[in-house]
Amino acid sequence: MSKATNAAVFAAIIAAAAPAAYAQTRTLPETHVAAATTHTMIQPDEIRASKMIGATVHDVQNRNIGSVKDLVLNRSGTVDAVVVDVGSFLGMGGKYVAIPLSDIKTDNNRLTLDRSKEPRRPGVAVCCAGTSDVPFAEEAAVTAELMGSAVDRMFDVGVAGLHRLLDKLERLRAAKALVVVAGMEGALPSVVAGLVSAPVIAVPTSIVYGASFRGLAPLLAMLNACAAGVAVVNIDNGFGAGYLAAVINRQSWSTTEG
Repeated sequence: MSKATNAAVFAAIIAAAAPAAYAQTRTLPETHVAAATTHTMIQPDEIRASKMIGATVHDVQNRNIGSVKDLVLNRSGTVDAVVVDVGSFLGMGGKYVAIPLSDIKTDNNRLTLDRSKEPRRPGVAVCCAGTSDVPFAEEAAVTAELMGSAVDRMFDVGVAGLHRLLDKLERLRAAKALVVVAGMEGALPSVVAGLVSAPVIAVPTSIVYGASFRGLAPLLAMLNACAAGVAVVNIDNGFGAGYLAAVINRQSWSTTEG
């Protein structure tokens, strides 16, 4: 049989099989993440990994929390938690937080973190010196919120305009733990620590210019802060700072409630 004849026979077989295959795909039952009603809780037996992994998670204020990286199964094979990369929307991947599935709601396949049944408790403040520091400050704030703390955000309050910081002195002193993010010469954490009695967690950033050596200059300045009560995390580590601030804040809950 010639090559042309073989090709013709093969094409005829494909054409004959195509309608049957198409009919099979149309008769498959639909798989869904959740019913298309506003804020319906996702059921563990309704999860489809291909739909969940990579999806964006928002909070109830419509802020981007991050993207789903993995699912956590229990021994029975149902989903217990969703692993979210809280650094993904900031362009700083690899900061993973496991969120219980019961806290994730869906609205037309849109994933929303809703912990309204567990109100966040005040006590964490997040400050940053300039607008280029906002991504790292927001990473810290979102992390603390995921751990149950209400966060008071104070952005663009650097030492270049000290009046901006002093204008928020009452809010600063109300916090039980403060995350202070800064680049350049890294002076802001030391200034804040001199104004408050709560611990200050300093975050040096790498998005600066000049002789900052990609964040090394503010890191060294913060490590040499003359004000007491300053702890320093690594360069750009907003996640670590937010986590620590939330843990400190939790200690104050047990003290006040005990």
